[in-house]
Amino acid sequence: GINAEYGAGEITSAAVSVSWRQVTSVTVTPSGTLYVGNTITVTCDVLFDTQPAAMEMSVESQYLSVPEDGAGEITDEGEGVYRLVNQYTVDKSNVVRGGSDITCTASNEEGDEVGMTTNKYVFYYDCNSQDIKDKLKWRGDGTNSQRAFVPNEADGSVTATASCSDDNYVQQGPTGNAGTTSTCSRDTGKWSPTHLVTCAEKQKITTAIIEQVYTLSSGATKYCAAEAGASEDGFSPAEIKANLELTDNSVCGANKVVSCLKDSKCETVEGGCSWSEEGGFFLSIRVEVQFPDSDPVYTVEERNSRIELSGALPFYGCSGTQKRSLELKGPIRTIVHFDNGQQLDLGDSYPEEFNDTDDDEHNDDYDDEHDDDYDDSSSDDTTMLYILISLAGVTGFAAMVLAAVVLVIKRRKRASSPYVKQNIEQFPGRLEISDA
Repeated sequence: GINAEYGAGEITSAAVSVSWRQVTSVTVTPSGTLYVGNTITVTCDVLFDTQPAAMEMSVESQYLSVPEDGAGEITDEGEGVYRLVNQYTVDKSNVVRGGSDITCTASNEEGDEVGMTTNKYVFYYDCNSQDIKDKLKWRGDGTNSQRAFVPNEADGSVTATASCSDDNYVQQGPTGNAGTTSTCSRDTGKWSPTHLVTCAEKQKITTAIIEQVYTLSSGATKYCAAEAGASEDGFSPAEIKANLELTDNSVCGANKVVSCLKDSKCETVEGGCSWSEEGGFFLSIRVEVQFPDSDPVYTVEERNSRIELSGALPFYGCSGTQKRSLELKGPIRTIVHFDNGQQLDLGDSYPEEFNDTDDDEHNDDYDDEHDDDYDDSSSDDTTMLYILISLAGVTGFAAMVLAAVVLVIKRRKRASSPYVKQNIEQFPGRLEISDA
């Protein structure tokens, strides 16, 4: 009716029924980083006027699978809230895809449907899983080697570090596909490098023979020769041996230049020498040192530090009056042999003072005379090259080939010079030098 006094009215009608249906949440636990092999729980809540006829979850089956008893049933949580809880196993990483989403839907008897899709979830590889750890291989059988795995919580990576099982073994050096450490990325589940280096039994080095080679322009003075007269100018084997083994002389003795003898980390076993006239005139000076059992040598670094040389092995001038021949040149090469079969070529890198004789003018003359012995690129080769070019222009290809053959033969002859390469027989035994 109408209220005339106030000009107001009242409207009445039959009761109205309102239905409300909505998916209110889809949650995934655990909430942290998800890895392949994890079991995750997905919970879907809907608000319905009556219990839904159906509730379903949709996932990407190539990444997630439902384990036994993983599918749940609809439960009434009160106040119109209904819930479905499913469990899934993460089977594969989806990093390449940038993640995967999960969709939950609910429908009534009439087929009216509501749904919600989650944000994308990324599944990573678990580098700390035993399965992935087992994929990291040893370079070799891994005997006497061990490894430790350290996870990085910040980025999910794991770093493996190799070590030897005890002090009787030494770690081998890294290669292209093997290192002392390797890191697994959670994005790929792969190790880089793919292998760890293994350990080998230590090879103890007990002795070293230091060989230094000198050359002479002629054999007028024979060093280390037993015949009469050798002790006057060229020194006899006994004299050179004794001079190398001196320990209390201010000039002579291997202990003046060999680092381990200076530091008392080795002792002199024997000095020696040899003379060769094969391919030239050569004098070899050698000294053998022994490393103590109480302070053994295993590594290359320690080996090299023990036999550092500060100059040539001093074997002459011990009394202040004894001098070497002015034509003695060198040492032109130093090689160290170790009893475990290793060899170290030190070349001829010594201070100039150890290569000087007492006659600078004589040295200059000698160097001028023997430049070709020490330099592969002589002026003769340059001249030959000019001839080659001229012949090519005048007589053509045949002459060019002929000159090239001559040049190659000449270079091969020079390359075989004992100054360039010597094959030295390991001590004990006579020093052998060849053009091979």
